[in-house]
Amino acid sequence: MVFFDVLGLALLNMTEITNTCGAWYRRKRLDYLLDRVIEHTELKTYQVLLSVVFVKPQAIRKMNAHFRKKDTSTNILTFVLEKTARCVQAEIVLCPDVIRKESHSLRIPYTWHLERLWVHGLLHTAGVHHDTERSAQVMERLEQKILQRKW
Repeated sequence: MVFFDVLGLALLNMTEITNTCGAWYRRKRLDYLLDRVIEHTELKTYQVLLSVVFVKPQAIRKMNAHFRKKDTSTNILTFVLEKTARCVQAEIVLCPDVIRKESHSLRIPYTWHLERLWVHGLLHTAGVHHDTERSAQVMERLEQKILQRKW
């Protein structure tokens, strides 16, 4: 899907994926979900440049300890690197091993959990957060709407 800025210029969104751990994912589905997030958020007025990195638990643990002061492996980290009037640059780091373990505990397919976390990270990129109970509910409803799936 092509989006246009306020001047009517096409916004060419780009996603670069680095898969350092041989993770399985469906690129077309990730692209589709990115388009859905863009159409449902303020990202529709920006050019979106994403770097997506799939890493092992040790790597995400180091990042989580460094950036969030939490010495544990996590499923996803989102970093908005730059946001200007016309462009958002972000990096989303995903850990498939943690996602797989969580999906098993939740008794849902790995792909569903990966897709939900992908949307979750993209929503953070769009400025949607879950700092309060109310904002967490809003974010969850938006995730469900974008994924067209209830948990």
